[in-house]
Amino acid sequence: MDAGDVSPGKNIFRFVVAAAGDKVLRTVQAEAVIDQWARVPVAVRPLNPKAELSPQVTYVLERRSLAGIRGRVFEPGNGLWRLRRGVGQGQIIMVDDVEPMPLIQRGEQVRLVYQGRSLRLTMTAQAVTDGAAGGKITVRNPGSTREVVGIVRDKNTVVVR
Repeated sequence: MDAGDVSPGKNIFRFVVAAAGDKVLRTVQAEAVIDQWARVPVAVRPLNPKAELSPQVTYVLERRSLAGIRGRVFEPGNGLWRLRRGVGQGQIIMVDDVEPMPLIQRGEQVRLVYQGRSLRLTMTAQAVTDGAAGGKITVRNPGSTREVVGIVRDKNTVVVR
C-alpha cells in the first residue's frame, strides 16, 4: 500500500498487488476521508489586525474537525501574540494570522540613546514602527521631526550607533 502524506481530510491510497519477484500484477486506487478532531483557538468576536490575543477576551478553544483546514493551526503557548491580519467571528486562528507581540509599539515614547566611542547622548523619541528585541525600528525626534533607525535594546530603549 502506498499512502503518501496522510493528513486530515480526503486522502488517496494505492493498493499494489505484487507477485513473487516484485512483479506488479494490479494497482487499485482508493479514497478515504480521515477525520481528526482537536481543540483549536476560535475568535470570539471579529478581530482586527494588530489586536493582542488573550484567551480571556479574544478567543476560546473549541473542539473542531481538522478535515478541510489548510495550513497550520495556531497553538497558543507562553508569550504574548497579536494578529497580523483580521479574523472573523467563529474562524479558526491560524499560524499565518499571528506574530509575536513587539517590545515597542508604534506611537510609544522611548529613550533614544546615541553611543559613540567617547560620547553618549540620551533623549526622548517616538516610535514610528514596531520592533522586537534586537530588531531595527524607526524613531522620530519630536523636536526636529527627523527620523532615525535604531536597534531595540529593551522595552524602553532604542540604540543608535
